[in-house]
Amino acid sequence: EFYSLLLLLITGMVGVFYSGDLLTFFVFWELMSISSYILVAFNYREWEAVEASLKYLIMSTTGSAAILFGASLIYGMTGTLVISEVASRLSSQPAIHEVWSIAGMVFIVGGLGVNVAMVPFHSWLPDAHPAAPSPISAMLSGVVIKTGIYAMYRLLTMVFPPSVYDWQLGLMLLAILTMTVGNLMAALQTDIKRLLAFSSIANIGYIIFALSIGTELGLIGGLLHVLNHAVSKALLFLAAGSFIHAARSRNLEEIAGIARRMPISGVAYSIGAFSLAGVPGLNAFVSEYTIITAAFAAGQQVLAAIMLLNVVIGAMYHLRVVQIIFVKPETETSSKCRESNIAIVTPLLILSAISILMGVYATPFLDTAHSVVTTLLK
Repeated sequence: EFYSLLLLLITGMVGVFYSGDLLTFFVFWELMSISSYILVAFNYREWEAVEASLKYLIMSTTGSAAILFGASLIYGMTGTLVISEVASRLSSQPAIHEVWSIAGMVFIVGGLGVNVAMVPFHSWLPDAHPAAPSPISAMLSGVVIKTGIYAMYRLLTMVFPPSVYDWQLGLMLLAILTMTVGNLMAALQTDIKRLLAFSSIANIGYIIFALSIGTELGLIGGLLHVLNHAVSKALLFLAAGSFIHAARSRNLEEIAGIARRMPISGVAYSIGAFSLAGVPGLNAFVSEYTIITAAFAAGQQVLAAIMLLNVVIGAMYHLRVVQIIFVKPETETSSKCRESNIAIVTPLLILSAISILMGVYATPFLDTAHSVVTTLLK
């Protein structure tokens, strides 16, 4: 069942990326979403998993309804759902229809905002991540919510370009709110998976902020951070899952000192944490630096400073976890732990190597992001 659902989830995501019209996009979007609901509740004997999945189902269904309603408005005005044709037809609409175009955009972006856990639509994510199996948490944070980000980037650049629809300021404020709430809440957590969930919300804020800048450099930084965060957060969730598998606890105080008993998992977690903390030489530093540079270049110095402050806050709680698992004295729970088996450790080693490679040799990834942005802006 697990692998069948995982294949359906991946099929849905691939379909979303390759869809050329809004109807096909919606069908694959729902396939991805339904698979996600079931996978979150995979440990259905635990009430926490069922409750989190039900909350995710209700909120995500509301978001899907908003997307469908927005697409219906667009179809009513243009007579087509083909993404490449919608923009040209909208641009030729009389001014009286502009308000309906804006309404369609708001509904679609709001619906996508639920999936990507953008504040104030974020409350399902901190419940879903701890309840789901760690590999699914890694998929949810690393890939599933990024699918919504990709859709947002694609639609806001191709269908609703900022030169016609002035959405940049509103999206920028939501991005600042998302990153700030995510980081502040993460700093307060004692559950390692809830901390990582709120960290994901904060990083979604960084990516949306990059989109809201509206420049080519901002889009490059945002798309690169989609990839970098996927790698680093998957590494963190899988390493955290290794700790939880050994200690049977998600509480940071109970797993204190565990890295001394599980050095490979501990080092892997540290690489992911250092990456998202913005340490040079690791992958997330490149994209975070690019986004902040793009904001300064666009004359958004105050907002760039706010993002920089958020990166510092993120570094503080990520490094706090590293300090807890390496430096603090072992507890009765952590002292009994042993390193995980090779099936768990191997993905950690691979993702750690990718994180270092993308940080040290970032040029090919920047070039790829640049080519994608060029395509989106055509």
